[in-house]
Amino acid sequence: MLLALLFTISCTMQKYMVNLSPDQIYKMKDSKIHYEEVVNTEGIDANELYLRSKLFIANAYVSSSDVTKFEDKENGIIIVKALFPHAHNKFINRGRVTYTLKIEVKDNRYKYTITDLRYKFNIKIEHINRDYDEDLIQWGFPMDGFQSKDHYDSIVKFHNDIHLHFSQLSNSIKEAMAKPRDTDW
Repeated sequence: MLLALLFTISCTMQKYMVNLSPDQIYKMKDSKIHYEEVVNTEGIDANELYLRSKLFIANAYVSSSDVTKFEDKENGIIIVKALFPHAHNKFINRGRVTYTLKIEVKDNRYKYTITDLRYKFNIKIEHINRDYDEDLIQWGFPMDGFQSKDHYDSIVKFHNDIHLHFSQLSNSIKEAMAKPRDTDW
């Protein structure tokens, strides 16, 4: 009986071991999370693409003027710094992922780039009150030595949800840039 109890305690104290890397979840470039695509738009000039990108930003963000950090119509560049709320567990306050979106336009094509992903949050438990601001790629990786499979699963879900968010953002950009502006009214 004692031997069974010691075996049970030993099993519950072992860490859940797994080997999962960021490139199995995210799009990567130079060991950083990096979403980028050049999209051909035959027959659409840079001015029209620039206007479509401005409309996308105005519709995608609550306050486009707050998130737009740089605009250069002449060179066809817009830079947005934004965030979306997200936390990895119930003890997190003000959890959010911040990022930079850069849209560059030229005649017949545009490029969007999503970089600089950071995870910012606050933990407030009993006597602990600490703010975190970490490169997302550093948070939760390498994925080995979790306390349990449930802990591991929650971290994987956290990262998969973030990847899904940026995949949807990428699709929204492409959809908005492909849609002609309604000029007949």
